[in-house]
Amino acid sequence: MLPAAGLLAFTQLADAHYPDISATAACLDTRAQVTIEVTSWTETNEPLLRVDRDITVTWDSQLVGRGEFTPANNYHFTVVLTVPADGSTHVATATAVAPFGPNGEYGFAGSFRQVSVTLPVTCLPATTTTASPTTTVAPPPTTTVAPPPTTTVAPPPTTTGPQTEVLGETVTRPAVAVPVEVLPRFAG
Repeated sequence: MLPAAGLLAFTQLADAHYPDISATAACLDTRAQVTIEVTSWTETNEPLLRVDRDITVTWDSQLVGRGEFTPANNYHFTVVLTVPADGSTHVATATAVAPFGPNGEYGFAGSFRQVSVTLPVTCLPATTTTASPTTTVAPPPTTTVAPPPTTTVAPPPTTTGPQTEVLGETVTRPAVAVPVEVLPRFAG
């Protein structure tokens, strides 16, 4: 029973220090944007065991990023790639180049983790939809022109009253009584 317990302890120890990796791919206009998250192992209550000063990130064995795990970056960093959106599958790998620990005292240089990433088949170009502003045009104001005031003109008073002959002249008296003074005629 003792050898089996030793094997179990060795397996857990061998898997203790490693860079963890995850990746997502999303459309970015007509291309794909791949976001790779790299985090130090988390199965420990001692933060200094998670420190590593040299972690590489490869994309199909090509170096695409380099970082480190420190308390300042919360033992985490991100690499972002822009690649063709062609539906292909790729492998992203995070590798601990340096040994773990503030001074490399915990070993495990060379430990790594991989993740497969399948890109979108097609990414369509972003379209901008501009909403047409709605313009409400008020009808022009209605102007009502009042007809000009009607002026009723009273007919002039009738001046065709009784006619009288005065000194050889015919005089028409107004219908309304108006005092008339007849003056003598001077010859002279």
